[in-house]
Amino acid sequence: MTPIDTAPYLAGYFDGEGCITVRDGLRLLITATHPAACQRMVDAYGGTVVRRTTKPGCKQQWVWTCYGMRAVRALDAMLPFLLEKQQQAILALRWYEIGPCEERASLAAEITRLKHISWSIENGVTSELNPSGSASLWNQPTAR
Repeated sequence: MTPIDTAPYLAGYFDGEGCITVRDGLRLLITATHPAACQRMVDAYGGTVVRRTTKPGCKQQWVWTCYGMRAVRALDAMLPFLLEKQQQAILALRWYEIGPCEERASLAAEITRLKHISWSIENGVTSELNPSGSASLWNQPTAR
């Protein structure tokens, strides 16, 4: 894979398999059953890959984790290519940028809320499903 293809590929992989958390600091992670994608994340952005112990009969799992400034650099590189996690990434970058303050709690709460949204596509329009199950038009986020 050429360097020019790396960021879109990794962003797409992260969009589908990754997780952004800000509880005890900015953390990115991916859990996968094949170590190659996790290793590509390490090669591009740093962090670590560890093998997770699984139950007998389950596939082996590998976990890529990246913290702090390395996570900021990873999100900055992937941000233009993220779809599902773009809003979470923008909020997480803001959370990291502002440092300890009261606003962090509301940013963390919004990141958590975004993780639990149900989406709908009708006639080519992406909508967020309200708790009642009806759709409301989704406004695509803008880049940071």
